[in-house]
Amino acid sequence: MTDRQETISLRVERRTAWITLDRPPLNILDIQMMEALDAALDRVLPESDFVIFQGAGPKAFSAGVEIADHTPERVGTMLSAFHAFFAAFRKRIA
Repeated sequence: MTDRQETISLRVERRTAWITLDRPPLNILDIQMMEALDAALDRVLPESDFVIFQGAGPKAFSAGVEIADHTPERVGTMLSAFHAFFAAFRKRIA
């Protein structure tokens, strides 16, 4: 169990998955969200023909990566999570 707030929501109907970035108003990607996205893709891609990404709230799909994760202590972890998610996504859909 974790005390951290979930940053994405996931819904699967038939063979379509909806992954919602859930950090309104701007759905800024932080390390936790990128790790959650990677885990969600692991779960849904084997059973889904379509994956739809959307952002919660009325303002933005996503305004980019969390500025707080650009500190010297965190930037390596942030870049690793960012690159891992997109590389894994590309590999899974190729």
